[in-house]
Amino acid sequence: RVLVLRPLAAGVLMVDDGSALDVTDLVIRDTLGQTGRPAAFGIQISGIARFKAARLGLERTRGIGLAAGKGAVVGLEDVTARDTEALPSDAGFGSGLSADLGSTWTVTRARVEDTQCIGIQIKGAGTSVDLFDATVRGTRACSGGIGGQGLAIFTAATATVTRALFEKNRATAIVATDLGTRLGLNDVAVIETQ
Repeated sequence: RVLVLRPLAAGVLMVDDGSALDVTDLVIRDTLGQTGRPAAFGIQISGIARFKAARLGLERTRGIGLAAGKGAVVGLEDVTARDTEALPSDAGFGSGLSADLGSTWTVTRARVEDTQCIGIQIKGAGTSVDLFDATVRGTRACSGGIGGQGLAIFTAATATVTRALFEKNRATAIVATDLGTRLGLNDVAVIETQ
């Protein structure tokens, strides 16, 4: 079991191609950021890496709870991303989970709650996410008062969502835009979008 508390940058940072990390019972809480560099993601995967986690908690991170791109392979079971705050330097953008740049994700049993801007973001050609048994609740507006999407998929990304609840998200529960974007929804409920 690992607790990472108040890191000045990412709680976990993977940047080297070919790196791999398997972890169980990891909690990253209260990322702080540094003067001039306020981003303090919970987990940032920038290389072609493999990240696998069971029972992962991301609480009060700045910017993004977990971000992966550049062909990373991510496997998550029992993940919670809660109270992600937007970055003031990035026009108020924040996301609980962010898949980008051709990364491939499989997520089973996820809770994304009280994130500022976007609960789960999936973007970029070649990016693929399979999401099972998820709850995305209470996504708040970005700092400019816009946004508040539970799930946003765009720029030719692909996702399949099976058994999910989107509840009390501010602007839109689910948004899919751009040519080539593909989204499959199976047994999904949307309740009380604000």
